[in-house]
Amino acid sequence: STQTGGGGHLRRQAAKADPRLRDVAESLARAYLDGLCTRHVSRFESAIAEEVLGSSMAFLAGSARWDRRTAAADSSSSSDASADPAATAAASAMVPVCASRPCHRLLLGLSRDLGRRGGHALSRASLQHLLASLTDRLLAIVDRCLTARLSGAAAESGPAQQQQLAPNQLAQLLFDLRFLFALLSRREDSPANAEFNRQLEALIGRVESAIDPFDLEALAGPLTQSAVRHAHACSS
Repeated sequence: STQTGGGGHLRRQAAKADPRLRDVAESLARAYLDGLCTRHVSRFESAIAEEVLGSSMAFLAGSARWDRRTAAADSSSSSDASADPAATAAASAMVPVCASRPCHRLLLGLSRDLGRRGGHALSRASLQHLLASLTDRLLAIVDRCLTARLSGAAAESGPAQQQQLAPNQLAQLLFDLRFLFALLSRREDSPANAEFNRQLEALIGRVESAIDPFDLEALAGPLTQSAVRHAHACSS
């Protein structure tokens, strides 16, 4: 992969060559990207299971920064809220302001490896392949880790006394999902993307259903805004 520059060197040579050579170069690039994706998402899986969905102590040790945020409101409602301190408090919530360390390590590692191996020369089709492969795997990993964590808690304590994830862990996981898939969005109109987005919303719904409804009402708006803001900052 070092000699081919992640497929970029072959693609440049094949740009004006036989179409069959271009196909070979594209196949090599995709094989490289699949290997790169596998390596980084496997590290992400173990990290998210341990640092975000693991024990409360492990979560606190690596917790991201939190802040009190208020959901955006129209001018009339915001003026009413400013006149009523209780309404202002109810409309705000403590939310994460950055993604967890596993998310940042994943993105930084991928960016570093792609930059070192000619990622700038990859075709649009190869980059779309990477995006689809990466997001499919990330969604499956979070779903699998969440299911394993909840199933493990149920097995330890019994169905009647199931230990739920701490509220802060659920909020961080929800933030990470909103952040990752705002940054790695699949907007193109296709059946595969439509199915992916349906599964993403279903997973987000699972996380939200585990949060106390009163807490979720105060948390959802500020958290989503914070995650989107963080994604924009990371992509600029």
